[in-house]
Amino acid sequence: MKKIFALALSVLSAQGAAGCAYISESMERPALFYPRREYVATPAMAGLKAEEVFILSGEFKIHCWFFQGRPDALNIVYFHGNAENISYLLGLVQMFEPSGINFLLVDYRGYGHSQGAPSVDGIVEDAVAAVDWMMARRNAPSGRVALWGRSMGAAAALGATQQRPGLAGIIVESGFISLKKIAAHHMPRLPSFLVRDKLNNLAIISSLPIPKLIIHGERDKVIPFDHGVELYEKAMAPKEFFPVAEAGHNDVTKKADDYHRRISAWLSTL
Repeated sequence: MKKIFALALSVLSAQGAAGCAYISESMERPALFYPRREYVATPAMAGLKAEEVFILSGEFKIHCWFFQGRPDALNIVYFHGNAENISYLLGLVQMFEPSGINFLLVDYRGYGHSQGAPSVDGIVEDAVAAVDWMMARRNAPSGRVALWGRSMGAAAALGATQQRPGLAGIIVESGFISLKKIAAHHMPRLPSFLVRDKLNNLAIISSLPIPKLIIHGERDKVIPFDHGVELYEKAMAPKEFFPVAEAGHNDVTKKADDYHRRISAWLSTL
């Protein structure tokens, strides 16, 4: 990181404002995204039946798994975190299978079996494409489709709500305030003007009228707990906060004994 930082400064000195834009975009992909291609499990291994789906998003086909539930049940589009892919989410589908929810698990471009390479704008474009597919596939109005995003996926989900208003609700799990804020936390010496003002979750959630459930581990060191607190405090009503004591970034499901009950109760209100 020190070498990248020094390189950024040298280019900025030589190229001025044009250099700023160049460094921001050229550093963005390797600095922000850690795509996982290999699957750790399959639906069959988990005793689940899934429909394999490829959705056109821009110029790329993104790979998804669709789990059919009850015809009258809620439809959820789920967006995973960084350094993951949809194969990490099968336990979640198992947990909620008895409720009959229709689940679409989405791999962004560059993740799993999806084409392309990830980008800040690309993950939001992928999220919108997935929402459109779910509404068309289920012949469901936006008011019967909810979004669930974890970590980086929370930003993708919130970004999609700007382009597809009127959704049933959104779960923001372990989400960050903004790209600039989380970059400042992990790279405090990096000048803020090198980070594009993208994925500003706080700006979106503060004016988002749909129901929101915000979940965050109190011991999260990847995206600190105060990010979740501020998202909740600044979020437009209706909203609910679910802090998870003792949980870090990747173990919220295990640490929260009432994880299934709390989320199910909230979903039942949509």
